[in-house]
Amino acid sequence: MGLRIALRNVLRNPRRTVLSLVIISLGTGMLFAVSGFVSFITDGITESTVEQYGNLQIADIDLWERADDRLVTLMEGERVEQVSALLDELPDVTGYAANLTFTSQIQKGSESSLLFGVGVDPANRILAGYEIARGEDLKPGDRGKIVIGRLLADNLGVEPGDYVTLLIATVNGSFNTGRLQVAGVFRGFEEFIESQFAYVPIETAQLLLNTTGVDKLVVSLTDLDRTEPVAAILRERLASADLGVELRTWDVLATQYEQTVSMFTFILGAVSLGIFILVLFSILEVLTMSFLERTREVGTLRAIGTKRHHVFRLFLSEGILLGIFGGLLGILVGIGLGFAVNHSGMGWMPPGSLEEVPILVKMSPVSAITPLIIAMLSTLVSAIFPAWHSARLAVVDALRTQ
Repeated sequence: MGLRIALRNVLRNPRRTVLSLVIISLGTGMLFAVSGFVSFITDGITESTVEQYGNLQIADIDLWERADDRLVTLMEGERVEQVSALLDELPDVTGYAANLTFTSQIQKGSESSLLFGVGVDPANRILAGYEIARGEDLKPGDRGKIVIGRLLADNLGVEPGDYVTLLIATVNGSFNTGRLQVAGVFRGFEEFIESQFAYVPIETAQLLLNTTGVDKLVVSLTDLDRTEPVAAILRERLASADLGVELRTWDVLATQYEQTVSMFTFILGAVSLGIFILVLFSILEVLTMSFLERTREVGTLRAIGTKRHHVFRLFLSEGILLGIFGGLLGILVGIGLGFAVNHSGMGWMPPGSLEEVPILVKMSPVSAITPLIIAMLSTLVSAIFPAWHSARLAVVDALRTQ
């Protein structure tokens, strides 16, 4: 009965109700669109980070603290086999592959550049991390081949089929050189990756470094949500086996991930706060005027025996109903904005990116939760003071009001 009365009161003044619903729905719709965009961005960052690092990596316990001492931090064959046997026991592991990283100087004629190289197994690629733009990717059985980034290729003036020279320090501290043929040029989407990274067969990397060891095992899992449970199991088994290795998950390895996600979370929080304040004061003004106009009505209700808390609850219910209707209408507005943005073809250039990234709004129930809560909470808070004020009116004063 109370809700029916509140609903009738909401519909008594269509103009004021429409104004309130427009304010709430526009704020909710904009917040839904921003929330969907932030969700799209953070999901994309997460996906690209996992593609770059894998779900988790296993390496010598000193690798990340003493990476310059390659004699100490490399894992040799027997230890790699023991770790691999533990990985084979876990059904959530879809694959794993050894990597061997190195730093060198790359030269072509008089041109040279610093190079961060990664030795990979072409027959067992857990991580791609790039797309071939020209030429071809590394293939099983390749020896003496290299795939480099577009910016690096342009700086050196090389094309697929050309030869480059690598100057590199071996794990023993001596110097080595290697003449490698450029198999392909890759697109990495980030300036840093395309200008300084290259990939070679892991056997070639081991030959250049004069070692048979590897840096790490990169592990891929069936599902991102299984990362922490699998990591906990693996840590326990690795510790029991006493192999002197450490496991790190993708979010720990990607040092910039938390900062980037936190930045977008802060943006969403700032927008949410701004819309909350906007809706709060806008609806507060509307409800205050509405309740003041009904002062004699309040006096009549109190005169026939209605308790103050019943009056308070009645007016509060009106605010709640406005929040619910306005929030639901706002979600529809937000879906319309999302479709408009998704089909607009708009894009933006993230810092360090070489290609434009589309601006898209991820429309999901999760994206609607925060806008709905903000809509209902802001209208609820805005209704508290005028409802309390109306309920506290003295019966005689309320009836005397013209």
